[in-house]
Amino acid sequence: MNRSENVTGSHNGMPWLSRSAWDSASDLFCGDGRLDILFFSRGRGKGHAVPDLAIIHQFRKLWPDTRIVFVSYGSGAEVLATAGESVIDLKLPDMTSFVSLLAPVGTLLSSSRSTLIVSHEEAAVLPIAKIFGLPTVYLTHWFTHPHDPFTQSLLHADEVLFMEREGLFPEPDGIKGRVKYVGPVLRRFRYHPEDRAGVRAEMGILADEKVILMLPGSWTEKMAATRELVLAAFQKVNSPRKRLIWVAGKDCEDLLRFTEGHADVQVAGIDMNLDRLMVASDLAITKGTYCTSRELEALGIPSISLSHGRNFIDDFYARSIKSNSFLWAEETEPVALARCVEAGLDQGLAVPDLKALTGHGAACVAAHLAEILQESSRTEPKSVWLGSDS
Repeated sequence: MNRSENVTGSHNGMPWLSRSAWDSASDLFCGDGRLDILFFSRGRGKGHAVPDLAIIHQFRKLWPDTRIVFVSYGSGAEVLATAGESVIDLKLPDMTSFVSLLAPVGTLLSSSRSTLIVSHEEAAVLPIAKIFGLPTVYLTHWFTHPHDPFTQSLLHADEVLFMEREGLFPEPDGIKGRVKYVGPVLRRFRYHPEDRAGVRAEMGILADEKVILMLPGSWTEKMAATRELVLAAFQKVNSPRKRLIWVAGKDCEDLLRFTEGHADVQVAGIDMNLDRLMVASDLAITKGTYCTSRELEALGIPSISLSHGRNFIDDFYARSIKSNSFLWAEETEPVALARCVEAGLDQGLAVPDLKALTGHGAACVAAHLAEILQESSRTEPKSVWLGSDS
């Protein structure tokens, strides 16, 4: 079922919930007001929704009849709905504050008695869920300073699943002993390194043609401009056959005009099968987004991060990836970027991370959620419990 509902407005004195949204949300709650999992997925960009879909895919191998409804907004809600998931869309912009979520989340949780609340980096969910006595699991790949509301909210999480390796961040004092480390959680890959030759043939890419992929993520040109730098650098790259594929997203029309007349530049809109483009490329340029950088690393594709310093967590991880070169966008000249591209092309493809490509991190999260759900459920585990990927 693909459902996306607006939960803003008011209904019967309940702020932030319209009558139609209330009725639709009740329908999504399977009519009896109960779910097995209410899954809050942060709506900023696609970097939360995409791995969340991978987690749920793995989870359904373990417990296929589980009732799940996502709650999101912005780009995240769009990705989840497009994937066919049941989604309550809070109709908030991608860049939404902690405080803006309090009223709609409170209204939802006051009327839902889910067996388990899962929150992927929506910390505002945790204290509200605690008020209603609902068990919570928090998913994240970073911690911040003790006085941050995000960190303080973690005190109300029953468990924290850290989707990276241990030792990168100190555990906040209040949650020590409740953090489990599961490793990076990436998209569900449909294309792998062994598909490279076939994909390149389908795309009409010649054997000796160097493909540079531009992946800006959720950072539009208005937010973090790179088009002049990247295009000028591409033109200076010393390669007899080269192609720049720019996944432009919301900037598609503007970039089509900007690159008009450049036969070796291809502008694409939003592509949900980014892994197909990744496996066809020889190098990728990003704006430093965490998930994209990790996915490229897993596929063995060398990358370059052009950071505008807007996300210190992304910058931290981008600097730690051996196959990635980190550059400050505002300090980088086209010649320097071109030389960096050439160095990456000379480096060639790295050995892929088969563990990451086969969904190890998502499977670990799914296994933990299944165990927690089983413990939290008021009923006996369903007979379809398998405990394996079969």
